[in-house]
Amino acid sequence: QVAMVTPSAFSRARICAIEPGLAELKWQEIPHGAPPMPRLETPSAKGSESRQATREPLRVLVPGHIPGGKGEWLLRELLPMLDEGFEVFLLGAGPAGHPFISLPFVRFQEHYRREHLAESVARFRPDVALLPSTVPETWGYVLTEMQQLGVPVLAGRQGAYAERLRDGAG
Repeated sequence: QVAMVTPSAFSRARICAIEPGLAELKWQEIPHGAPPMPRLETPSAKGSESRQATREPLRVLVPGHIPGGKGEWLLRELLPMLDEGFEVFLLGAGPAGHPFISLPFVRFQEHYRREHLAESVARFRPDVALLPSTVPETWGYVLTEMQQLGVPVLAGRQGAYAERLRDGAG
């Protein structure tokens, strides 16, 4: 009797779609672990009143690598439609972030080390983290990091994101 382990129900469904016979086995979901990150006080934690009163731009953090369907394609469509009401920080976008550097409201940092992530996020003070992946994630480490930091997350409802994100839940 083989026990199968998966990080999410979505991951299990994908595996069983490839090999339907595995569905009959005993399965256990064990979420991926990650060292804890310090919870930050973000502008969104304080409420949006101060930003609205001073007309500060909405600060959108896009953490992690974004090649192709991991965010680059969606950002290519979205970012040119934004205006000075937004400030976007592509943190760790890798080379795929280079085409967006010319936009006046975009900040860019090609790479980061995980041990410096909390510091970089705290310095930017995001209102929200955007995870623009259009491909289904089987878990989503960046989602875990943003949740641990206390940054509200906006992401599509596909893959493991659909089961891990709940409206209004931290």
